[in-house]
Amino acid sequence: KGRSESILIQWLDVPEDRGTRDDQDLPTLSLPAVLLEGYEPDAVRVFQVRDEGMEADHICEGDIAIIELREFTRDGQTVVAVIDKQRTLLRKYYRAGAEIELRTADAGEVISIAANQVEIIGIYRGLMRPAV
Repeated sequence: KGRSESILIQWLDVPEDRGTRDDQDLPTLSLPAVLLEGYEPDAVRVFQVRDEGMEADHICEGDIAIIELREFTRDGQTVVAVIDKQRTLLRKYYRAGAEIELRTADAGEVISIAANQVEIIGIYRGLMRPAV
C-alpha cells in the first residue's frame, strides 16, 4: 500500500446513531492508509466523539476516533463502551471486582456499573479532527 492511498472505513454502529446520523447516507469514511498501519481495515471503525469527557487527553467533542474492534481490554485503555444497550461513551476502562469503571481522561467523572451492563465495542487507536 502506498502512503497516499485511502481506505474506506465504516462508521461504528452504536445505539444513538441508528436513524439519527446527519451523514447516514455516508456509510464509510475515507482514511489515509498510513493511519491504519498494523491494523486490518475490516477490524477498524470510526466513531464521532459525543462529549468533552476525554478532553484532558486532547480528544474533543466532534473528533473522529479510530477504533479497533475488540471486546477485551486492559485497565487504563481508552474504549468505546455501550452502557445498558443505550448510551455510548469513549472513556478509560478499569475493572473493579464485579464492576467496570468508565472514567473521563481527568477522572473527574467515574461511572461504576455492573460488568454485565457494559459492552466493550473496541479500543481507541487514533484520531482525526475534522476541519472547522
